[in-house]
Order: sequence, then C-alpha cells, then structure tokens
Amino acid sequence: MLVRIEGKEAVRAFITNLTQQVTRRTFQDGNVFIVNSYTDQIFMDKNGRMSTMMQRNSLTWVKTGGRWLIVDVHNSGMPGAPYTP
Repeated sequence: MLVRIEGKEAVRAFITNLTQQVTRRTFQDGNVFIVNSYTDQIFMDKNGRMSTMMQRNSLTWVKTGGRWLIVDVHNSGMPGAPYTP
C-alpha cells in the first residue's frame, strides 16, 4: 500500500522507519552528518502501475542554530540492477 507523506511529523516518522530498515553507512564530522543507504524503492505512476527499482540514497544533514537540517538528498538507480515494471 502506498501512502502520500504530508506534514513534518509524517516525514519524520518515514525517515525514522526508513533508517531502521535499510543497509546504510553513516559518517559524522562536527556539524555534518551523512547517511548512505541502499533500498528497494516501489513507485506508482499516474495510471496506478507499480514498479520496483534498487536504489542508492544519501541524506546530508548540517547542524545549524542548534538544529539538524537536511541540506541535500540524492536518490539514483543502481547501475545494472534489475528493474521490475
């Protein structure tokens, strides 16, 4: 089941859940924190057709003003990975 994620708390819950379910590497240096992960993403097009793609992802966080903020997000398909339309 696919659900649209709306609102700050929903996004926070999604990211928390995602980071508990995927293979990941983390790196922190002072006020910069980077998370790299590998996931199987499920997509739905506007006609309701679902497809799956293996992806690599990264989130870059920077601590500024006492708050951790996401400053960069990257998602891309894995080269040579199977794609299931």
